[in-house]
Amino acid sequence: MESKQYIVTIEICSSKIVGTVGEKSSNGSVSVIAIESDRISTDCVRRGFVQNVEEAKSHMIDIIKRLEAHISPGRITGVYVGVAGRSLHNMPVELTLDLDPNQLISEDVINNIISRCRAMSVDGEILDVVPCSYELEGNQEVRNPIGSYSGRIRAKMNLIVAKTTLKMNLQRVFDTVKVKGFVITPLAVADKILTNDERQLGCMLVDFGAETTTVSIFKNDALRYIATLPMGSRLITLDITNMNIIESKAEDLKITVGNALELEMNNEPVIDGVKVTDVSNYVVARVGEIGANIAEQINYAGMSVDDLAAGVTLIGGGSRLNGFSSFIEKTMKLKVAKGHHCPYVNILTPDAENFEYIQSVALLATAAELIDHTDNCVYIPKEKPVEPPVEVREEKKPVEPEAPKKKSIFSILRDRLQSAGDRTASIFKDDSDDSDDSYSDEEEKSAKY
Repeated sequence: MESKQYIVTIEICSSKIVGTVGEKSSNGSVSVIAIESDRISTDCVRRGFVQNVEEAKSHMIDIIKRLEAHISPGRITGVYVGVAGRSLHNMPVELTLDLDPNQLISEDVINNIISRCRAMSVDGEILDVVPCSYELEGNQEVRNPIGSYSGRIRAKMNLIVAKTTLKMNLQRVFDTVKVKGFVITPLAVADKILTNDERQLGCMLVDFGAETTTVSIFKNDALRYIATLPMGSRLITLDITNMNIIESKAEDLKITVGNALELEMNNEPVIDGVKVTDVSNYVVARVGEIGANIAEQINYAGMSVDDLAAGVTLIGGGSRLNGFSSFIEKTMKLKVAKGHHCPYVNILTPDAENFEYIQSVALLATAAELIDHTDNCVYIPKEKPVEPPVEVREEKKPVEPEAPKKKSIFSILRDRLQSAGDRTASIFKDDSDDSDDSYSDEEEKSAKY
């Protein structure tokens, strides 16, 4: 029987840690089997950066144990880890190579360019190199130059850069389990939930999370810009706590009565002694600041609103705030749509269908493409063949003859007297037979005549 291939991913966010187990079939399709998550404190992870390694490790180990319960007797031996958080951004670079005009541009040429990009000196760590476009002789721009001939190639690349400690602390969390690979979460999500048309026409993907907002911009089917803003929906919650409200209650008010749009109210509704208009004022003010920063990223990318014909796609828990989609649409003058799960991933557990797990499922789908067909994130012990029971035959013990009972002296004397008596009787019997007076018939006849 063919063994199953499992993929396991861990995503560490500002407000939670999520673990996912998926199964990859022989035809390449991916199914989500189980998903587990833990809410975490800001002391553990701050703006996507792991601050307390030991606390994060404890959550991770607990999540892995719960995931293993879904695949028993399997044991998780490796994971793919999502990388996101503050300081993650792109750095555009250009590199030119002179080539032999008679030499075919091969994959080796492109790998050489990527290797040179990875060796560049930057402030931070280069996590990935993403091609943007290539120019051949005559300023001919192409997305894929492999198979072409040109005496020169000019590559426009995006270095994905972050502070060295971002990935370093992630590695420290996983010292008890092997990390099979790191995946840039925003790029994985964009690849799995945006359509080819959206990336071609130009679009912005906004992940509005608890403490960070990641903005990714695509055009002509290539990444043009990515940045992580150190602001999220938790800022709105903290603003509401200024009304002498604990954070948990402020979070409930933000979700239930908060609205990103200014609402006109004829009366002053009050909930638990808190005016709804006061809550709304805090929400509107902070959302205005966050929205302005999101819109400004278009200018930082050297682009305009006209370059984003496909509009904006929103994901992340913060984007569920009442009126937020309408606010972004009104502010940026672009059509806005809510993100959705990766369409070709089969979700077998209802929990994973939640909107907040879009990133985790996309991360799993990307890891399924990276894993080798001979590899596995889960060790499954081989079942021992069941042998038929052996019939045990009970051997019959040989019956030993009973030892003769020892006779008493009286028994011996009695036997001897009996034997002597038998011999005497035999003698008298013999004599009696010799003197028999009986006659035969002939003798009787001769005696009469």
